Amino acid sequence: MNVLIDTNILIPLEDTSRELEVRLAKMKRLCSASDIILKRHPAQRMDISRDRDTGRRNIVESRIEQYPYIENPPVCNQSDLAALQLSQNNDNDTVDNQLIYALYRNAVHLFVTEDRTIHKKAQRIGLQERVHYIDQFVAFLEAKNRTEVEAPPLGIAECYLHELKIEDSFFDSLREAYPGFNDWFRQKTLEGRKAWIVR
Repeated sequence: MNVLIDTNILIPLEDTSRELEVRLAKMKRLCSASDIILKRHPAQRMDISRDRDTGRRNIVESRIEQYPYIENPPVCNQSDLAALQLSQNNDNDTVDNQLIYALYRNAVHLFVTEDRTIHKKAQRIGLQERVHYIDQFVAFLEAKNRTEVEAPPLGIAECYLHELKIEDSFFDSLREAYPGFNDWFRQKTLEGRKAWIVR
């Protein structure tokens, strides 16, 4: 799933001169645990270039490179603005409209922003279900990542493979029966897999 994040989220995410908000850290962590790719729009460079704090601007400009661009994003022209009834009075509106238009043309699944004006525009053109505030997006990610796991039977525990010692004699019969067992075990350990064990 591709999710566009607004400049008002990119800047605090990548401004290393201040503490990272808990909800932003949670958002990044949950995105990593899911199949979520956070994307940026080329027009956002205009937003960032307007930051009067030169130090912060340089840091953010260098750090946003870790987010992939929407490739060949659709361009919202004057006729599109008129058809969607999107007002455009300044540079900020120009960037906002390009971001909304990328969502409208399905270049991304969702758009996350704290900008109320964007939320109003999205509602007017019927995209309100796909434009989230950070807290809404975090709640969406939590629901997506939530799994109901029944308690294991008595005497059985769940653990990560890295908690087990592959050299244990317990694994000797598996090594004999399955050539390459050690390599397979190491690969699954690196993937963060778990196992059910009886202690």
